[in-house]
This record gives sequence, C-alpha cells and structure tokens, in this order.
Amino acid sequence: LLFSSFWVYISFRIISGNAKLFNKGGFMSKRFSLILFLAIVIVLLAVLPTLAESVDTAWVRTYNGPANGPDYATGIAVDRSGDVYVTGYSYNPWGTPYYECTTIKYYSNGDTAWLVRRGNERGLDIVVDDPGNVYVTGLSWWIFYDYLTIKHFPDGDTAWVRIYSVPGCLDDLSWAIALDDSGNVYVTGYTEYFNFESWWHDYVTIKYYPEGDTAWARRDTQGYAYAIEVDDAGNVYVTGYWTTIKYDAGGNRLWVGSWGGVDISVDDSGNVYVTGSTEGSGTDYDYTTIKYFQNGDTAWVRGYNGPANSSDKAQALAVDGSGNVYVTGGSSRSLGPPYNTYDFATIKYYPNGDTAWVRRYNGPGNGNDVARAIAVDDSGNVYVTGTWATIKYDADGDQLWIGSWGGVDIVLDSSNNVYVTGGGSDYATIKYVQTTDVKDETESREKPSEFTLSQNYPNPFNQATKIEFTLAKSGFVSLSIYDILGRKVKTLVSERVSSGYKSVLWEGKNDSGKDVASGIYFYQMRVEDPASGEVGDFSETRKLVLLK
Repeated sequence: LLFSSFWVYISFRIISGNAKLFNKGGFMSKRFSLILFLAIVIVLLAVLPTLAESVDTAWVRTYNGPANGPDYATGIAVDRSGDVYVTGYSYNPWGTPYYECTTIKYYSNGDTAWLVRRGNERGLDIVVDDPGNVYVTGLSWWIFYDYLTIKHFPDGDTAWVRIYSVPGCLDDLSWAIALDDSGNVYVTGYTEYFNFESWWHDYVTIKYYPEGDTAWARRDTQGYAYAIEVDDAGNVYVTGYWTTIKYDAGGNRLWVGSWGGVDISVDDSGNVYVTGSTEGSGTDYDYTTIKYFQNGDTAWVRGYNGPANSSDKAQALAVDGSGNVYVTGGSSRSLGPPYNTYDFATIKYYPNGDTAWVRRYNGPGNGNDVARAIAVDDSGNVYVTGTWATIKYDADGDQLWIGSWGGVDIVLDSSNNVYVTGGGSDYATIKYVQTTDVKDETESREKPSEFTLSQNYPNPFNQATKIEFTLAKSGFVSLSIYDILGRKVKTLVSERVSSGYKSVLWEGKNDSGKDVASGIYFYQMRVEDPASGEVGDFSETRKLVLLK
C-alpha cells in the first residue's frame, strides 16, 4: 500500500508539472490533466498489488487433550505428499496420567489421518522417512525419566518402542532425533546423576537399527545435549552445552569441539555449524555461532550483542546449499520498561563468517517476541517462526510477508508451503500457502476440453510476459521457468488450480525477487500427482526470450 501510494504521489507531481508546462503553450487543460491522473491511479492500484508477494493461511488445526489441560506441541515434520506430523504432550493437572505423548498425522488438506496418545510420556522431537514411517523421541516417566523412542508405521500403528535408562543414573532426557538414508535412528540428550554432593550431567547418544535393535550407545562429556545431525556417510554430530562431538557410523568418537549450542547443521562438505549463547563481558548472553571444518578445527566464531547490550539467546540455525548460515532467536529490546522483552533477531552470515544482514522484528503489541525455529528454501529465502508470528525474508533480508500465527517449529514441503506448530493452551498447527497470481480468464467461455500451454506473449519480452494455459479439469499445477542449463529460476505456480482458462505473468525475476539476465529460458507446465511428483494429465515445455 505504501509503495502504491508513493507512485500515486509521484504520478500526480509529474502530471501537475507537465500540465503547467503544457498550459503555457495551451496544449493541456487542468481538467484533462486531472482525468489523466485519475486514470493512472486506477491502473496503479490495479497493477501494483499484484507485484507484492503474499501468503494465505490454508488451514489451522488445534488439539485439546482429554484432560482439558495445557497441550504443548514441540515438533513438526512433513512428508513428500504434503502430509503433516506433529508431536508433543498434554498435561493433566488433576489426575493420571500426568502427561500424554500425543502424535497426530494430518493430510495435506488439514483433515486428521490418525492420532496416537501414550500415557506418562512426552514427545519432544519428530521425523518422518520417505515411506511415511514416523519416529518420535522424548521422555518416558515412572518415578524417573527415561529416554523414549517410538516408530510408527504410516497408518499410525506402533512398530516398536524403546526405553533407555542409563545404569546408575537418575533422569535420562532425550531431546532430539535424526535418521539416515538406511533407516537407522539416532537420538541424543543427557543423563543426570548425583556425585560428591552435586548434580552432574553427561551427553548420551544412541543409534538404533531400523528394526529397533540398539547398534550402540555412547555416554560422553559433561553437559546437556540438545541437537543431533547425521551425514550421508553415517557420521553423527551432537551439540549442546558445552561441546560438539563427531562420531563415526560405529559410534567411535572422532573429535570434540570446544564450542556447543542448541542447534546444529552439517553441509555437503562435512562442515559443521552450531549456534547457541555464551556470556559476554558486560553484555549478558550473546548469540554465538560456530563453523567447524570437517576435521573439527574451528573455522570461525561469530557473536551478536543486540542494541540493548543485554540478553541475546540464539534458538535455531539453518544452512543453505551455498554455505550461507542463518541464525535466529530472541534479543533484548531495551534496558528500560517494558523490562525483559525480546525481539526476533535473525542473522545471515556468508560462508566466510562475514555478516550479510541482521533483521529484527518487534510485534505490534510491543511485547515479548522470541523466534524459535528457522528454515531456508532452495532460493535462499528465509522463514522464521516464534512468538505470535511467522516471517519470510528474501536472500537479501527484505521482508516479504508476515503470517499471524507463530510456533516453536517450522518446516517446508517441496512446493514451499510453510507449516508451523506450537501452542501452550492447545496444540496449534498451521499451513501457510504462498500465493501466486494465477488469473482466471474463463468468464463466459465454455469449459476447455483439453490441457494446453500457449506460447508466451510478448516474446521476446523486456519487462513482463504473459503465459496462458487451459485445464480441462482441476489439478495440481506446476509451472516453472528454467535456464538453458536446466536450473529452476522461478516457480510461477505450484498449487491446485481449478479448471478453465488461466494466465500468469513472469516479470523476469527469480524466486528471490532478483532480475535475471537476458537470454533464452524455458517454461514447463506439469499437471501432476502431488503425492508422487509424477506427471499425471499433462506436461509441456516451451521456449521464451528475455531481452533487456
């Protein structure tokens, strides 16, 4: 709206100025200039909103446990069909069981596929494999806490449950789970024990074979483990407070890094990235982000102290295919009232550790805003969720949209639909759909009898080109632009579209909103089965030319 208003104002100034010049020579009257101004306003108001990226809330699903007490969603996963899996726990303050681990599967349209409740347990993390098996880790409680790991079949039936208690210890808490391509399951957390009049904690990491048998269990280094990753070779990476550890596939310790954190990621080259918080000198807690080389040597360490010079706590980390690193969390807003309030603070680092940008977000209520989770898509767009909001930034840190629902975890599907879960009163799970400007041009025409993809026009084009297509029936449409090397440049449509005559504009920009170079491009339309990704009713590719 501000952008539109700016151009309305500029148009008025231009026309007013031109009218004065023309009137000196008698060429344009004030009445005509006013008519021209109004015409431009109408065009601008019609066209400019279509240039802004937007998001729609496809659905919101809540869950209230049978005890009608607090329900805490803790993790979310999505499969290649767009089906969504959520885990967490319900609390019963009035009876037993005090806790129930509740895991839910939603179909991509938001309908509930199944729901599984287990008494005296809490789900804390969740993953799903390609066949649709679901894995949950968390806590099992009976006098003391033990590690809990569950495998569910795709229909929700339980394949196996494993409880692990560290000999000679008290509470054992499993916080994170990961899978490898062979179906092996990895969990990590920590054990608590009493020694010499004080409490101590050690990392504990376990590998299970696909059938649930224990491959190995490792108790290591004092501290609290919170996150785990596994690479293509089966190497396992664990971080927490206070170290980061790499194990080989057999559970042998390869190295220990002196920096730990709350989240971890590994790139294709074996570099390891960790984020968390450390106490600064006179600055309270600061974000601390570390890159380790494959051999465990420290590549760089970067801190962030917010403008309040007070508490800044990183919560989550992501890495893109180019090695750029993204960190988010909560950063103190000010030292004055309201006290103890935070903003989202999201940072992008280049692969060498230099800061690309920092973005802060203070919600409209000027209250406590803490980001909890982060994701990045193939184009370098960044998605952050937390207290009360979900935000998308492009690769340059420009804010593209804000969703009004936030959460504690976030995930993207193959079409870049965004899923968020959280809640404290009830589970709340949200699907955001990033809208495209598909225009329906059916009007009074008869329904088309076939699928077609027309040649774009104008072609060649300079600023924008129109692509028309017809759908004999509704279907999931994928329409994308590719360069001559076959690399995807821009996704124009990736959603279910109703039957009829349709069109969409391409303005020569990529998925990050940046102008692409002049040259030959191809656009391909597929009407496909979203579950398998296979072509269903139609597929066609055409060539276009961009000249600047």
